[in-house]
Amino acid sequence: CCPDFWVGDGYCDDGTYSWNGIPIYLNCDQFDCDGGDCDPSQCEGGGGDSGGCCLGTSCTVETWDDCVAMGGTYLGDGSSCAGDPCGGGGGDCDPGWTMDCQGTCFPDYVFDAWVGDGYCDDGSYIPYDYGCTECPPGVPFYANCDEFACDGGDCDPSQCEGGGGDTGGCCVKTSCTVLSEDECMAAGGSYLGNGTSCAGDPCGGGGGCPAGEIEDCNGNCCPDYWVGDGYCDDGTYEWNGIPIYLNCDQFDCDGGDCDPSQCEGGGDPMGACCLDQSCSVTTEADCSGAYLGDDTDCEGNPCGGGGDPTGGCCVGTSCSVTTEADCSGAYLGDDTDCEGNPCGGGGDPTGGCCVGTSCSVTTEADCGGDYLGDDTDCSGDPCGGGGGDDVTIAYSVYGVDLLSIDQPHFTIDVFVQMPAGWRLDAVAGNSDQQKTVACSTSFYQDGYGGPTSLDVNPAFYEMIPDLEWDSRVTIGAIDSTGNPFPENTLNQVGIDWTDFEAGGDLAVGNGVWFVIPTDVQGVSQSFIADDCSEQNGVLIARLTAMEMDAEVLVEALFQGRTAGDEVWQAMTGGYITYSGELDCNGNGVPDACDIANGTSEDANGNGIPDECDSMCVGDVDGDGDTDVDDILAIINGFGGEYNVDDLLAAISDFGCTG
Repeated sequence: CCPDFWVGDGYCDDGTYSWNGIPIYLNCDQFDCDGGDCDPSQCEGGGGDSGGCCLGTSCTVETWDDCVAMGGTYLGDGSSCAGDPCGGGGGDCDPGWTMDCQGTCFPDYVFDAWVGDGYCDDGSYIPYDYGCTECPPGVPFYANCDEFACDGGDCDPSQCEGGGGDTGGCCVKTSCTVLSEDECMAAGGSYLGNGTSCAGDPCGGGGGCPAGEIEDCNGNCCPDYWVGDGYCDDGTYEWNGIPIYLNCDQFDCDGGDCDPSQCEGGGDPMGACCLDQSCSVTTEADCSGAYLGDDTDCEGNPCGGGGDPTGGCCVGTSCSVTTEADCSGAYLGDDTDCEGNPCGGGGDPTGGCCVGTSCSVTTEADCGGDYLGDDTDCSGDPCGGGGGDDVTIAYSVYGVDLLSIDQPHFTIDVFVQMPAGWRLDAVAGNSDQQKTVACSTSFYQDGYGGPTSLDVNPAFYEMIPDLEWDSRVTIGAIDSTGNPFPENTLNQVGIDWTDFEAGGDLAVGNGVWFVIPTDVQGVSQSFIADDCSEQNGVLIARLTAMEMDAEVLVEALFQGRTAGDEVWQAMTGGYITYSGELDCNGNGVPDACDIANGTSEDANGNGIPDECDSMCVGDVDGDGDTDVDDILAIINGFGGEYNVDDLLAAISDFGCTG
């Protein structure tokens, strides 16, 4: 799988670029030579005529030679994998997923990439560790069985028995994996029997949550990376329209994101749980052995076992801490642990890989760019793309109470701040970074507008003045005309705008709004931020938040190009609140900044630019006229700030409109 907008994006996807750690190929007739990005000489789809190839129930597009070499059944030149021609689906697996030799469901693209890749998948490798974020964490992949032709020939026939001996489902708390009975017991789990699987949630966990999601304090699904992400999930933020609570003991007060005073969220108390002589800390409900009571722990060997010392225990490449007597594999010695991967495994070493300025961690063989060496990583921006440290969220307050309604509100323009010469091409949400535009109250949405700048036509402002303050997202352009650019060529895909258009939050886990890299509206411009500093960036939203104490959150995965035309990506976000900024003259710069930088004069020192000062002598509230609000304000302050002369002046001036 790869993003659909990669077709025709100006880059030839011939395996040079990866998605989720897997090289992507779009250089075939099916995608018209990657939408013209690849030279016709590169567009052969892997060398010669190709077609669907069935390896067990898994289908890939291969040449006849490659298919036969992998032990597969070739479906003919020009055939494809559409319609599940190999009869896959993997029993109880969801569409697009297939069971491996051990009965665990994995995405079909894992089979496509790993079967016949030169490495024997006999449980030594865990797809989640290699970039498959929707794969089950910590669960190894087995293709060493006849169904997959001994992993497409990668495994020796002597290894091709489906994982080595009888296996079955193993419950460790509410998590299920397929292991041998010995491996299950060594992990402190409950073995479900030979030939059983993890289909149907036999361990009572998950609550039906998709891979990469967890149950919150109330049993509702949300992304697992929300724990410890810097935001307190106390019901303020929603996933799939449901408020999420992680502020309970089960999640350690949202991984420390919530103050302890907020940490009530309904999580059950936890304590020590003895399963035979193995001890873990869990809730009473999750303890499948002897629960020792709330707030107990595993200090002092409470589960007995004769007080024998413990140490690291290797069962294959899996490591756990047990007593020597309980270790069914290789015992590493008393007082050892599992730090540093002592049991090996994981296949070839990995390191940082630079493709342009984009960095990922992969094996040297899978790196389509410059490999930085074993055990290196992507910290410190080694590929020179600038990265997230150079990209932040910034904003300016456009005005307050601009709508024709009485409810207090403020309007802001939100920018992605970046170095001069850079540009922004896409604002996305994926499995690693959800795209969120949220408000603690609500957004104003005009019935004549829409969710993007393409839906706001300034020709209607005179007839529908409130339309100008409609909440919408964009790249660069403020409205459908493209202002301040010649045109607006914004695109979007995969986004459900329903909640946002109703004044609620926008939450996107698989969608993007974007422009192509040649569109001028993505070029960064100078703007004045809320702190009066001149910054450089690209407008991504105009938002009107209801109530002056509203808190706005904007976060997403951003992609663009540097001044050197190198692609950059950054995951960033930020909170926005109103701090009293005003822009009475409507020039997009806060009044305080206009006065500070000399753009506006303030002869009377009242903090309002002189061009905005009212000519009405009774206008004590500064709204440009003298009306009943001014009379009431004078009466309220009578004998203090105001006297009888002020009252008489306001009465005399009553009805003045400036």
